[in-house]
Amino acid sequence: MQWWRRRLRREIFWRKMRRKKHDFVHRCFAKEKVVHIKNAKNVKKKNWRRIALNAIADGAEANAENGTLSLCGNNYYVSVIMREAPIDSVPRLVQGLHNAPHAWLFVGKNSSDTDLPGRPEHTDALAKHIQGTWHWQAQGCKRWYIAARGHKSKSFLCEPGDLLLIDTSFWSHRTSIPPQSDISVSIARDFSQNQSEEHAPTNIDATLAARRLYPGDIVLTQDDLPDCSLPRSPSPNCKVDICPDTGRMLLRAITTLVPGDVLTVLNSSDEASSSSSE
Repeated sequence: MQWWRRRLRREIFWRKMRRKKHDFVHRCFAKEKVVHIKNAKNVKKKNWRRIALNAIADGAEANAENGTLSLCGNNYYVSVIMREAPIDSVPRLVQGLHNAPHAWLFVGKNSSDTDLPGRPEHTDALAKHIQGTWHWQAQGCKRWYIAARGHKSKSFLCEPGDLLLIDTSFWSHRTSIPPQSDISVSIARDFSQNQSEEHAPTNIDATLAARRLYPGDIVLTQDDLPDCSLPRSPSPNCKVDICPDTGRMLLRAITTLVPGDVLTVLNSSDEASSSSSE
């Protein structure tokens, strides 16, 4: 048999095997809402420490409300939103799905003797078209604890190269960084079966823009305004206004917003000074 025929047959065989594994993983996810795959994607040699720290600095400078931080002495556990994932390609097992353009970056350092906890146990409010979120462990380790009514509690230790697919609106979850000499770096992206033009990040304690908006557009009506107060900023992207037709409050954009932007309003002191000057 000619060499190219043997090579072609091997390629066809491995494609079928990958397709079977892909289908099996997604059948399991549809049933259990969580799948943990060991060594799903090879870890390329990158300076993940530099990538992570640069992303944290950029995220904190550009939009501090987009991050959550847990500190314990010299150790830390931080998460920020990135407009694009810092990896060359998505793991093979999720290539058939539509991945949201934004990405979460989780970075932790723990040189103590005990686990460094992240956010308390919680569930995420996912959009209807979002099936779940995949988390790829790029460096170091991270421990997951999940629970749901009618299901046995589970825990996973994600190591470099591991992939976790999870529906975080179904499973209540919390994570921690185990003691380790290296920093832990993981990347997460929402995924869905069908492509959607608008994607806003989830898993954040703030109100986000769900679509592109331009100055003067109505962002939220009084019925849609959140129960909690909006973040204050000296350079806000929204303002509270009154509808001339109904006399009810609404939130109006004063800058161009893209999906995932945190909605902010003017500081109270600035409002007082501006109203007094008028």
